[in-house]
Amino acid sequence: MYKNKGVNAVKPKAIIFDMDGTLLDSLSVWADSDREFLAGLGYEYDPKHSLAMKTMHFDSACEYLVREFSLPLTAEETGRRILEIVEEHYINEIPLKDGAEEFLAAAKSAGIKMCVATSNKKALAEITPQELLLIILIFNRTADADRTGTYVA
Repeated sequence: MYKNKGVNAVKPKAIIFDMDGTLLDSLSVWADSDREFLAGLGYEYDPKHSLAMKTMHFDSACEYLVREFSLPLTAEETGRRILEIVEEHYINEIPLKDGAEEFLAAAKSAGIKMCVATSNKKALAEITPQELLLIILIFNRTADADRTGTYVA
């Protein structure tokens, strides 16, 4: 994994991975879940909403949906319903990104400490379908938005 190819390769002491889009092929799940949620309430989803919410934290995106569509729900209820849809996708559909499993296994065998960072809610960072079980077994810890209070756009 750290073979010298003419450059002084340095083995890192630790690696921090972003969960969505880096380890998991999950980025499309969010827009799909918003679309599914709104369709269930009889609303039509426009791609402009994905663009508007792309840099928002989850709670802000829920407030945006309530405001934009005049939903008969609070932002918290909206969030709860969307998270149920997202959780279903995480459990049943989301695979690891190509090469992630092999890289994680090599880093683990090299004794490198690893951490998963995510702006997701803690509940999503700790769902354990078969693919995520590997991540949980390998990583020393997870850092999520609920625990750190940090929301990065």
